[in-house]
Amino acid sequence: MTHHDSVRLHAPQSRPRRSWPGILALVLVVALTAAVGFQAFQIATLSRRAADRESALEQRVKDLERRAGNAIDTAAVAKKARPSVFTVVAGRSQGTAFAFGKPAPSGGTYLLTNYHVVADVVDKGVSDVNLERENELYPAKIVEKDKDRDLVVLLTTEVFPKLEILGVDVTPGSPVVVVGAPKGLTDSVTSGVISAIREFPGESRKSIQFDAPINPGNSGGPVLDKDARVIGVATAKVTNAEGIGFAIAIAEACAAFSLC
Repeated sequence: MTHHDSVRLHAPQSRPRRSWPGILALVLVVALTAAVGFQAFQIATLSRRAADRESALEQRVKDLERRAGNAIDTAAVAKKARPSVFTVVAGRSQGTAFAFGKPAPSGGTYLLTNYHVVADVVDKGVSDVNLERENELYPAKIVEKDKDRDLVVLLTTEVFPKLEILGVDVTPGSPVVVVGAPKGLTDSVTSGVISAIREFPGESRKSIQFDAPINPGNSGGPVLDKDARVIGVATAKVTNAEGIGFAIAIAEACAAFSLC
């Protein structure tokens, strides 16, 4: 008998089968993680955009509030100022004057205008002028003058409402209203803004440049802020140009006459 070496043959081992539910669960976890991350990114982006929009909206509101604060009701300012503004007739010259300042000791009213408006009568040694409003004439006298500042104080025995004086410096961009009698047209009203504060060579005073239209006859009239307070005295304009007018700061009058 032939002897054969016996060899024990082993059956091939089977490979472990993949667990499809496990793989699917893993895929779902990865997908959900990605989705959550994407959603978080979207939420963060939307939050930033919302914050930016809110910030922009707040800025717009602030800008609108600032503009509203600077807005001027021209009709309301004119209505308040008109009873205090007069045409002043001095010889052959005519301009504007307005009631202002402390009560006069005599019980009358002080008014302010430009020196050049009354220069014709001053040169003749006359101090009497006339105030005109709504076809009524009121006599007045020149009681104080400052030729260098181009300012004059008038006094009438009549009692008129006085305009309030603004006691602080003004800034370019602020709205203004001018009331006067250009070309003899009484109660004329124009509006604009302060363009600049100027100091001209040879002059110690400061001038307020503004773009509200003025013409001959406006000289001596009040330049008013949004609350009808006097900030200056209209005095000149650039010839052959519109929107370049000048006023003497009311502080100059207060310093010259101590009546504010």
